Amino acid sequence: MVVVAIAVCAAGEGAAQTEAPVIRANVREVLVPVVVTDHKGHHVDGLKEEDFNVLEDGTPQRIVAFRKASDLTESELGGGVVIGTAPVLNLTPAALPAEALPRSTYLVLVDLLHSEFADFGQVRRALTKFFAGQAPGDSQYILATMGRGVQVVKDSTRDPAALVESVRGESFATMLGEGESATVRNDAAQFNRLAQDYCAACDCSAYPAVRDQVPACSGRKAAMQQFLNASSERTWALTENFLATLDRLVSTLGTMPGSRTVLFLSDGWNDLPGRDLYTILQAYGPKDQSFQLNPRSTGNRFLAVLHDAVRNNVKFYSLDSRGVYTQASLASAGDFDASQGLNQARAGRTSVTPGGEDSMLRAVAEENGQILAQLSRATGGLFYHNSNDLERGLRRAFDDGHAYYMLAYTPSNAAQDGSYRKITVAVKNPKLTVLAKAGYWASAN
Repeated sequence: MVVVAIAVCAAGEGAAQTEAPVIRANVREVLVPVVVTDHKGHHVDGLKEEDFNVLEDGTPQRIVAFRKASDLTESELGGGVVIGTAPVLNLTPAALPAEALPRSTYLVLVDLLHSEFADFGQVRRALTKFFAGQAPGDSQYILATMGRGVQVVKDSTRDPAALVESVRGESFATMLGEGESATVRNDAAQFNRLAQDYCAACDCSAYPAVRDQVPACSGRKAAMQQFLNASSERTWALTENFLATLDRLVSTLGTMPGSRTVLFLSDGWNDLPGRDLYTILQAYGPKDQSFQLNPRSTGNRFLAVLHDAVRNNVKFYSLDSRGVYTQASLASAGDFDASQGLNQARAGRTSVTPGGEDSMLRAVAEENGQILAQLSRATGGLFYHNSNDLERGLRRAFDDGHAYYMLAYTPSNAAQDGSYRKITVAVKNPKLTVLAKAGYWASAN
């Protein structure tokens, strides 16, 4: 099975059984970082192994190793790992004292492909304010943007002031302004004009069999389908490349010592490219199902990202960069179920009459947020949405990167069949909240 593994080194014969088991990444044991908080969101310290219960696919598992994050040894943090040969991010280790590896690695990643960032200043202010309040310590930080490619704004550093300088710098501001949001807006605006022209010449409220008899309709309909196909194909290709890059970035981050956390600022995206434009069609012609949506899905590529993130214990804390967006919760995707894969075409969406395209696009925007919820839920992170307080999300992610417990168990189901195994971690006190990755793939690779 492909899991980040830990070995439990028992004491030799006759030795006193007083030392804690040693955690190493060599043997096939399932490693689960766990964050525990109270009802106020404060981290709970002082828990012991016997306070935890672990289930895999509903079956209780025996914990074979347990450690607080602060007690992890240098070898358990990943000492001796060489950084710098990754094909996507040529990360270099932060300057480290000879006797101390960083206990936590944080990558602040800004999505320029799917994010509009109506207020660039809000993002920069939140990052600046948060890092200005941090002191150099046992963490290392990386700042990068990703669109058609990845750009490292600030390579690994243990100095928060250096990150503040990079956030305030002109190059970061330029990167934020060079995202793909203008292309997305232009496509939507152009397609909206095509739809308006189509409805002006044809009766959009009529059934296709009636409307297609109007000579002026066929050419306009063909133009709309052609535009939909071209835009969807371009979006699919860009998102596929984006996810492939994100996957390699996750693998790179997996070589870093200590806990690994991605602070992911994004508007989210849809696993069915072209869904937003198709929604405009539904708004104008709710009775017309003759237009075809590009059947390509980015779901498999997204699953590959999740697979590698879970294997490398890389947690995603996704921050919806749209700020206050909707009263409805964007985190309604529920538990991630990898055995089912991602949801495909969403059935049962309510169509609206001409002029209702805004509400339809809002529904699609909520779908786009669900992918961020799934990314966080599957990897043991959190999804922050419907809030302009980006700093609060940053603070929680950084705190969780230090205040966690490390559990290990040997699966009672030893089959290496590639199936997805759901993990449930609970504590005996029902008033406490537990945050852990949702599962792993039992692969023999």
